[in-house]
Amino acid sequence: MDELCARCSEYDIIGITESWGSNEITDAELSLPGFQMFREDRGTRGGGVLLYVADKIDAVRLSTLDMLQFRDGVCCLLRAGHLNLFTGVFYRSPVSSHANDEALLSVFKAIGNMQMTSA
Repeated sequence: MDELCARCSEYDIIGITESWGSNEITDAELSLPGFQMFREDRGTRGGGVLLYVADKIDAVRLSTLDMLQFRDGVCCLLRAGHLNLFTGVFYRSPVSSHANDEALLSVFKAIGNMQMTSA
């Protein structure tokens, strides 16, 4: 975390895979100054993702994607001025099952079908 904190001022969006987060690790332990954090823990050993978005960017987690069956992913709609952008971080294991691969594809299709409107 020290190295990440030292380098985080260089970026506005940071995605981390294999975070190994669990309910035993608090948000405070993973937070970065000046960033909003979005996390998705696998709940078992390995996996998990973190998405950090600079506070200066309006970020909203796309909770509708949470209902899909793919785990180890988080996606947000970012709004900066008149610009809207979907961004996310997903971890797919090299030994992912066919069903998990299909679930990831369904997430991408759902994102592709979303309408972005200016605020």
